[in-house]
Amino acid sequence: VPDLIVYLDKTADTNRVAKAVRAAASSKGSALSGLVVRTWEQLSPYYQQANTAYQLVLGVARLIVLIVALFSISGTLSLSVMERLREIGTIRAFGTRRPDVLLMLVYEGVILGLAGALAGCLLGEGARLLGFHVLSLPSEVEVVIVTVVTILLVTVTHTRTSHEVRHDRHPGFDQHP
Repeated sequence: VPDLIVYLDKTADTNRVAKAVRAAASSKGSALSGLVVRTWEQLSPYYQQANTAYQLVLGVARLIVLIVALFSISGTLSLSVMERLREIGTIRAFGTRRPDVLLMLVYEGVILGLAGALAGCLLGEGARLLGFHVLSLPSEVEVVIVTVVTILLVTVTHTRTSHEVRHDRHPGFDQHP
């Protein structure tokens, strides 16, 4: 037999199975003696190069999503503070110190962030359990795409809501003669 090809259910088992086959081939009197064992990684170096490039591209995409998320969150929190300047002024007039007001706003942001993260994790896990796939792409790419779309939707929704709040507080706001 010139070639013996072994197909595995899990790619992660490659090294373990190769080691076991090498051990069987090196034992005396084995039918496999003289067998040269090579893994698919050794036979296809192009795969490693492509996989490295793919991981690099996904890493850059994740970084971009993180930066967009940070700017979106900071913009949302800044807008939230700006919309509540009167309330913050009232709290300060009652004698609340600046660090306490800041701490209150930080707590609010942390609680909202944790609630959003928990809701996102639960929805994501539920979708995974149901076998839901947004696109027929690798899961990492789907996560990046869904995250970007979600951030854009939240930002647009919040911007529209804040515009409506400003308009309600100042009826003549943004109206041109």
